[in-house]
Amino acid sequence: PAQATPQPAAQPTAPTASQEPGKLVDATEALKNPKVVVASTKITAEDPLSASMQAYFSIRAKAQILNFQHQLKISKELNDGKPLSYDQFMDLVHQLKVDFIALPPWQMIGYDAKAGDLMLLEDKGEKIKRYKAANIAIDPADQKYDTP
Repeated sequence: PAQATPQPAAQPTAPTASQEPGKLVDATEALKNPKVVVASTKITAEDPLSASMQAYFSIRAKAQILNFQHQLKISKELNDGKPLSYDQFMDLVHQLKVDFIALPPWQMIGYDAKAGDLMLLEDKGEKIKRYKAANIAIDPADQKYDTP
């Protein structure tokens, strides 16, 4: 009888699409943590599923950030040309009932009060912790953040 060739077990390569509501943070404060970085929208995944997920998150987050940045520019003009403080920014978010998209739990939207801009931030420490818990290989670019 023919013997079946054992197939290697598939290795997980990306986290599940678990998402949390878009978390807003003060970028200046968040970036004090050496493991929090401005996220790249470059797709680095090697397999099609991971690439699709990264593109989905990056494009959706970028579109929402651009839309809200337009609102910030209007508010800046009404604030004598000065960027809003973080507290004013949060007031605007609540007044406009801005609902940011869900992001992977290690990502957040940061507001930079000095520049009056929004950015997508990523907590590499949280990402690595979740990858390890799910037995997923850490991206080579993230390995330098795998410290205690």
